Parts: sequence; C-alpha cells; structure tokens
Amino acid sequence: MQLALWIDPLKEGGPAEAVKYLDAHRDITGLKFHPTGDKWQITEKIAGPYLDIAMERDLFVITHTQPTEGQHAICYYELLKKRPELRFIVGHSSTIEESIFLSACFKNCYLDPSWLGFSSFFFELAGRQGGHKKILAGTDGTAWYRDFEGDPFEDMIQMARQRLPSMKEVHMFCYDNAAEFFRL
Repeated sequence: MQLALWIDPLKEGGPAEAVKYLDAHRDITGLKFHPTGDKWQITEKIAGPYLDIAMERDLFVITHTQPTEGQHAICYYELLKKRPELRFIVGHSSTIEESIFLSACFKNCYLDPSWLGFSSFFFELAGRQGGHKKILAGTDGTAWYRDFEGDPFEDMIQMARQRLPSMKEVHMFCYDNAAEFFRL
C-alpha cells in the first residue's frame, strides 16, 4: 500500500513538523500537496523544502493542480528542474497541456487525469506525446464519481476503454504504469 502525508505548508510547524511526523510513521511513502483554495501558491519558497524532504527520503509526491493562478501544473516546472529524479504525480492534470509538457520533460513525472483532466483530449494528447506510459488511474481516489452508484473503479475502466486505443493501453493505465511508478 502507498500512503501519502497530506501537506499544508501554512500549517504551524512547516517542514520540521512534516519530518517529525514522517519519522513517527515510517509506512508513509509519499507527500500529497493540496492547495486550500487560493491561500498559497506553488513556489520554491513554499513547496521546495517539502520536495527536498521527499528527495532525501525517496518519497513520491502527488499534487492537486487546478486552473487557478499559482496552482496549475506548470508552476512545478522550475521545482522539478532542480529535482529531476523526484517521483512526481500531477494530480488532476490541470491544465492538460501543462501537465503533459511536464511529463515529457521529466522522466519520473506521471499524470493522474482524475477530475479535471479525464477527457478525450487528455488521452489523445498524451498518446501523441510519447504514448500512454505515464498516465495513472485512481491515485487521487475515486470520489470524483459521485453520481455513479456501482463500482467507481469499474466505471473508470469503462471510461478509459472509450478514450484509449486498445486494451493494452487500458491495462497500462490501470496497472502497469502504477507498478512502475510505485516500484511494485
């Protein structure tokens, strides 16, 4: 199982508190960045210390990106440029073009299209930019299928089948890419 510590850089204690928590909970394998509304932006000053912790401890990082100033995918470009080996998931792939650009620039940058990016355009563009080797299914949970009454993972697989060229790519999206990223 992969567990991520939810990071709020505005929380009292900052990076030192995160290190203390990680030391006490050795089963955590990642960090989750989730800007709360517009209260903070992705910058080296705010996010950099946490990304350095992730690098030092070989943790993955998953983000919550959204199409608002200072919180979309391209905001991570300079941070990843300083940390090209960081295992990084662009959650929600927002904006789509920016997230796909990041995955093309950084070998350990993968994409989770949940919520904002789960569209035919995302899958088509990802395919044109090197195939479907760096997209992941469900790393940010399945709560985005609020109106679906069945199995949300089965629904996601059915949606992926409509957007991917063959079952080979669906299998990569649902299994193989995650196994590679998470070192399973």
